[in-house]
Amino acid sequence: MRNSDGTLTGKGMTVVGCAFSLLTIVVIAMLFIMGSRSCLSHYLGMAKETTTFLEHTCLKYEKSSRGDQMLELQSLADTGRLFESFLPEDATIDDDLMHRLIRSEHLSGAMVLDSQLNLVAQSSLNEQDSYNLWKNVITHPSVRSIIAHPEKSYYDLLDRDGTKYLFSAISFRGGILVIYESIDKPMTDPYQMTTSNLLEDDTFHGNPTVFITTGSKLVSTNAKTTVGDTTLLKTIKKSSIPWNGDSLTEIKHHGGTWYGLRTSYHGWRIYVLYPESGVFVQRTSFIAVGFAAFLGICVSVLIVRGHANKKTLAALQKQMRIVNAVGETYRTMYLVHLDTMTMEGIKMSPRLTERFAEHPAPLDFLSVVSHDLVAPESREALEELFDITRLKEELRDHAFLAVDIKDIDGTWFSTQIIPQKRNENGEIVAVLVALRDVTNIKRAEELSYRDKLTGLHNRNYLEARGEELMRSDDYPVTVIMADCNYLKRTNDNLGHQWGDELLKRMAGVLRENVGADGLALRIGGDEFLLVCAHTDEAAAKELVTRCRSGMRRESDDTLTVSASFGSCTVQADGTTFDEAYRAADEAMYREKQAVHAAQGDR
Repeated sequence: MRNSDGTLTGKGMTVVGCAFSLLTIVVIAMLFIMGSRSCLSHYLGMAKETTTFLEHTCLKYEKSSRGDQMLELQSLADTGRLFESFLPEDATIDDDLMHRLIRSEHLSGAMVLDSQLNLVAQSSLNEQDSYNLWKNVITHPSVRSIIAHPEKSYYDLLDRDGTKYLFSAISFRGGILVIYESIDKPMTDPYQMTTSNLLEDDTFHGNPTVFITTGSKLVSTNAKTTVGDTTLLKTIKKSSIPWNGDSLTEIKHHGGTWYGLRTSYHGWRIYVLYPESGVFVQRTSFIAVGFAAFLGICVSVLIVRGHANKKTLAALQKQMRIVNAVGETYRTMYLVHLDTMTMEGIKMSPRLTERFAEHPAPLDFLSVVSHDLVAPESREALEELFDITRLKEELRDHAFLAVDIKDIDGTWFSTQIIPQKRNENGEIVAVLVALRDVTNIKRAEELSYRDKLTGLHNRNYLEARGEELMRSDDYPVTVIMADCNYLKRTNDNLGHQWGDELLKRMAGVLRENVGADGLALRIGGDEFLLVCAHTDEAAAKELVTRCRSGMRRESDDTLTVSASFGSCTVQADGTTFDEAYRAADEAMYREKQAVHAAQGDR
């Protein structure tokens, strides 16, 4: 089906066109399947993490709600042996270590007694409780017998002035180690979680709708704070759905589709559900990038093997029209020839078209765009992406490169670079640059990184970006921990709405004083974190002084705004963010204990 000169006949062109169309359909179908599987696999992993976490939460909630004292007592006895293993073998016991241990094990307090039942070391979330319990414990005959019979251990329920405590006592260095936990009062540890407050206050990865049931009863749900509704659970119960723990299950509800995972644990049934729109939000991008790469390969083959005639040119133009059709997902697309350092605009916004006409050379164009249109915080990332030497090295091991860039109008673009042409040595000589608007995705991500009450960044942000907060060009960097004083007293005496107001006032002071080179986060119930670039120890002390002054101004007859601080300044010495964080946390708790000792209050 070729002419005498080797060119394709009309029939041959038709066959080639049909073959290419069929191949295109197959590629799109494969990309669709691969993209769907990738999205489902990603959300399955998030669902499993969520159900595992909720299983532990349900067990904690079950023990509390049912008053299963024997289970609690046995668990407390086991905790006592674990607690003992973490104490040093020498004669000195650090109260700070005691305090960190009771926080990590979610205890109300612990004490170490010598053979005469004198208090050697202690730590408690409530100092008054610790003193009163010591007086009750030392008079207990079973506890006294441990001195004479160190092989014994003891655990029981202690009722003091109407407040019930679970406590466990074991032999320790000729004396006694006692740990205890209140079962009547709410836990004062801000990290203590129950099923109900978890679903009300926290945001899981992917923002799922969660239902927790026991028998036919709905125990807890976050449906009112997500895109879900409680009728979704009724649909699930009425349907005979074949749940599979190794994959997400498809659920039809009110004309929409959901994907969920169900687990059973100790009589509890946990449902984690994601809407179809959320699960497959990245599928279109996956298909577009994959198909663009496929077309790039096709174009490269045509360039290498094709003939420089009108028919070949027409075929290439047809391919470019297909690229433009696929490129509707992208706002901007252009080809950069790395061997000649020239650029071809395929699809550009009016702003880019104007600047391209004035600066057609790629490096000049990049410089102008970076200066005129890109937000200052994204310019460095853009320049690193288009570093020619780095670009060629990175593309040797990756199908494409991508980085998120913010423009001066606040719009976010995913900037993707895809290899389009290689020379006879396999070196990349041309790349496709495509820009896609991802502002909505970024805004959703930002919401998951924000504390709802104070508007500061939260622990999710810290876990995702922690190591990025300490860059080498920002030294010295100071990490400051701040713990709000009197929060529990405010909640108990005035109500949680005033406790929330106290936290918001403190957050406002920290946000105001941290400055442009700093970042303020709320990482726990009453704990805040400041990360300050270009800040040495002297500057950090001045910052803390300003914060204390600001808190005094925010205080009034109703609320006392006050905090305990601890800091750690890092030079270019290889100290990691986690190390600095722990050092600042320890310093803060030393100051916190001083507040306890001075006022006997929290």
